[in-house]
Amino acid sequence: MLTLAYLKEKPVTNAPSFLIETRDPPAKKAIMLAALDLFVARGIEGTSIRDVAEKAGYSNPALYKHFASKEELAFALFERCYGEMSAWLDRTLADTEGPFPERFEKLIAAYTGLLDKCPEASIYVNENLAAFWPKMPAAQKKRTLITRYREILAAGRKEGAVTNGQEEELLVVLVAGTLAQFSRMIYLGGLARPAGKWAKPLSKLLLRSLS
Repeated sequence: MLTLAYLKEKPVTNAPSFLIETRDPPAKKAIMLAALDLFVARGIEGTSIRDVAEKAGYSNPALYKHFASKEELAFALFERCYGEMSAWLDRTLADTEGPFPERFEKLIAAYTGLLDKCPEASIYVNENLAAFWPKMPAAQKKRTLITRYREILAAGRKEGAVTNGQEEELLVVLVAGTLAQFSRMIYLGGLARPAGKWAKPLSKLLLRSLS
């Protein structure tokens, strides 16, 4: 986890369009942005309502006006972050044509673009999936991020670009796990930003591993 001193110096995340909505009042926008920064850096359990309110620049009562509890706020963030990642994958898959390696490269480029908007979203989803997934709407559960990765790899297998010599689920773990760790490295500074500059070498590494 990052230090409190770092958090006080770190500006609130630039507001990505998926995290806040135009109809959200200013207090709610600030609270959600502050909460995402703190929840990712310190964990939900390590963050208090007072911490969120202080970072957002509002009082505790202002926070409770929009969210009945810290747990409700945390889940609202998870829903929005997961929803954007799902929509990102669907948009990318719908817009890509050509052979599998080319489509896969576009997929990784889109993912790094999402990280350049808000790396916290990916980290928050991956680290809180087990806690919040049971609460997600049934429609969302029918088509998960993992389901989408599996479909991408299945298409690659049909073209002969993805190996048949490994279990399908291990290949899904390879892609999903690599992207999750890449997100952490970008967020923590282990890899220099922008994330987009790593798109081509990352896609080449994964394609080589998948072939």
